[in-house]
Amino acid sequence: MDRHGHVGINLLVFTPVACYLLIENQPLLIAMGFIGLMAIEPVVDLDTYLPGMSHGGTSHSLFAVGLVGALSAAAVYVFTGYAITSLTEAAFGQSMLLGGAAQESPLNPMYNARHAFFIGAGAVCSHLLGDLLSESGIRPLMPLLSRNVSYPVIQLTGWGQYILFFAGVVSLTAGMLVFW
Repeated sequence: MDRHGHVGINLLVFTPVACYLLIENQPLLIAMGFIGLMAIEPVVDLDTYLPGMSHGGTSHSLFAVGLVGALSAAAVYVFTGYAITSLTEAAFGQSMLLGGAAQESPLNPMYNARHAFFIGAGAVCSHLLGDLLSESGIRPLMPLLSRNVSYPVIQLTGWGQYILFFAGVVSLTAGMLVFW
């Protein structure tokens, strides 16, 4: 599947999530989820540029879902803690621990890490869904089993990719307008 198809799938998958978050009045989570999805999802295809890796191998598996989710959570946890420490040091002259930050506060590193896990894992799942629906397929249980699974309803190239892209744009736009 080419980039147009993957972006279309991303938008179609993200639409119900964004609509729910809009209903819950969480515009920051919508923005972070969208940015994270669009930034992380293409990383799965970097295996085509790495020597010794075959495209569609372990990077296109459930192992990658967990690994990318965990790496995203760890990175955001560390970044949030560092940012809070730096900001409080700059503002108050000493770093402050915010262990008592509210559970759903953007100042709570665990809150941010939990969302980052789901954004990272969801981005890889979205990519896998696109490849699952194309001729290339995925190997969901790599590195344990190398069985390829494919439900080829979308061609790898051609107009289908643009139609999928258009459907994703229309879906997200309509969802945002309806629930705004």
